[in-house]
Amino acid sequence: MVETMHSIEEEKYSVVYDDVKNCILFNGIICLNDRKHYQAIMELVDEIYHIDASAQKWDFKKLQLLDSAGMGQLYHFVLNHRSEGAFALSVEGDSQISWQQKFLPNLQKMNRNINLRFS
Repeated sequence: MVETMHSIEEEKYSVVYDDVKNCILFNGIICLNDRKHYQAIMELVDEIYHIDASAQKWDFKKLQLLDSAGMGQLYHFVLNHRSEGAFALSVEGDSQISWQQKFLPNLQKMNRNINLRFS
């Protein structure tokens, strides 16, 4: 595992923060079995949130698969921050990846401050 302050790179996936675009890029296949294994990813997401909560972007276009534990962690994050007026999140997905068509709209239902786009 390669882990820096703003990136996590594993054999099957990476989660990288692009500070120029203020965007977290999710790539590959993330299947970590349970939520405790998502701690490093969620710490990175939370750290980036505290840098600038007013204009963040999550890019899932190159993420082929995310298991239910990972989805649950992201749902939890969004729910925890939905009452915060400064929270604004753009989420980008790929309309050709079926799990994204189901999961990403649910994020938007949980928090009206999420702008969702599919390519």
